[in-house]
Amino acid sequence: MNQAAVAERTPEQTTSPSTPPITINPERLGGTPVIGTYRLPVSRLIDYFAAGYTLDEFLDEYDGTDRATVLAALERIKQALDEGWLAERVAY
Repeated sequence: MNQAAVAERTPEQTTSPSTPPITINPERLGGTPVIGTYRLPVSRLIDYFAAGYTLDEFLDEYDGTDRATVLAALERIKQALDEGWLAERVAY
């Protein structure tokens, strides 16, 4: 099943070098974090990897997404982890 419609962008939604790799907009998808300016939730990418799919399979499934933007989103997730944003402090 090709999910091209999910990743569609309008002309004004083009990704530029200044566009963050992960964005939110309360008026789009209820403020869900998305990859760049695509209407493609970041959680969808994580779900694909969790299910054992590769990056290439993800890109093939979502026409219109580009490798550079997806890799930048993954790098931002890694940075957030490295900075402690997604972790909870526990006593070992």
